[in-house]
Amino acid sequence: MTQSTGQHGRFGPGARAAVFMLALVTAFVAVTVALWLLLLRLGQANDPIDIYPPPAHPKPTYHDVQYICREGCDPALTSLDVYLPAPAGPHPVIIYIHGGAWQNGDKIPVSNVDAFKRAGIAIVSINYRLSPAVKHPAHVEDVAAAIAFIRDNAGKYEIDPGKIFLMGHSAGAHLAALVATDRRRLAVHGMAPAELAGVILLDGSSYDIPLLLAEYPDSATHKCKQSISTQPAMLIDASPAAHAKEAGPMPAFLLIHAGKDVITARQADVLADALRQGGAKMEIHHDPQKDHGSVWYLLGDDGDPLTDRVMRFLRSRMGGPATSSGPASAPE
Repeated sequence: MTQSTGQHGRFGPGARAAVFMLALVTAFVAVTVALWLLLLRLGQANDPIDIYPPPAHPKPTYHDVQYICREGCDPALTSLDVYLPAPAGPHPVIIYIHGGAWQNGDKIPVSNVDAFKRAGIAIVSINYRLSPAVKHPAHVEDVAAAIAFIRDNAGKYEIDPGKIFLMGHSAGAHLAALVATDRRRLAVHGMAPAELAGVILLDGSSYDIPLLLAEYPDSATHKCKQSISTQPAMLIDASPAAHAKEAGPMPAFLLIHAGKDVITARQADVLADALRQGGAKMEIHHDPQKDHGSVWYLLGDDGDPLTDRVMRFLRSRMGGPATSSGPASAPE
């Protein structure tokens, strides 16, 4: 009997299937790695979940202006940048507060600063001390100090002190809401929340921190313990929703939440209810086309509907002709 030495003799059907699957998996891994490396090279893979484009770095008019000195603190953490429109002021201003879970981030403003400058609006982007080196209330104390600095130096920086807006993203949204609802923070500097022209909150997730920890303990507990406190009283103290109901006169709010994130939607609703109970003027807006990153980095882009929504809010609060570079979206 003659023994076969061909390919079919050496490998049975099972072995051939295994080889085929191995080749398929290898090819898939190679393609995936190649695409990921390409995205990294393009600078678009900065987040393990969402792939964001690299933020723009426009040149500020004034850079690294220290708004307060904190003993033992890196001066960069208590500094701000000022971006002014071309015509002479005084200008309305947006004080921008970056996100980063109170632990990361830097005073890089919304990507398209020029869209706001074209509308005659200055941008002031601030840093603040970060956790775990500090905890609440250090972050909001710095935000209050920055606001007071801009008010006190409005003439030098061509700012209209009667048209100071706050805008914050993520943890920055929490801090913007907190400084505008907890009257103690601005009172230290002889100010009151009602002196602010308006507050724009971009996809914050921590307006009611005890509720956040109760509903989503796995995702929130570690960061809150590191940045806020483990004490229930301090968690309430750091919650804008706890202050809004009895805050007294407050500025108008625009609350924005993005995509399908149930946490930011829930927290926006809770803060909106508290603001209503406190008598504040507020609007809540859901942008289903954005996610937690793009709600920030696309703001100011030509034709962006959310940008038009923000511009309408600004215009309504300052009585001026603030417009974006794209077509206005339909009223809601």
